[in-house]
Amino acid sequence: GSLSERILFQYGDSPEGMVASAFEFAEICRKHDYHDFIFSMKSSNPQVMVQAYRMLVARMNDAGWDYPLHLGVTEAGSGTDGRIKSGVGIGSLLQDGLGDTIRVSLTEDPWLEL
Repeated sequence: GSLSERILFQYGDSPEGMVASAFEFAEICRKHDYHDFIFSMKSSNPQVMVQAYRMLVARMNDAGWDYPLHLGVTEAGSGTDGRIKSGVGIGSLLQDGLGDTIRVSLTEDPWLEL
């Protein structure tokens, strides 16, 4: 989902804000002994998405957490541009050994999606 006003005020629309928000929600889940969740740090900008996932994984490692990651570039676009954005973002993280599920989200006719 979107970042809260409080997170936006503190971090701006940034990978740091995405990670802070994700950790906040994860801590609520963990407080109630709920561990059946997956992190999704999707952004329409592949650079932001890659930075957010790498920061998240570093923070999870520091906390001793091991939760699955869903990789995707939100509304990557259509045609070749959308496929390139998704390939660069998702591929970079897969090359790092990150990611448990993926989704290529294109803004075109679903029959043309990968």
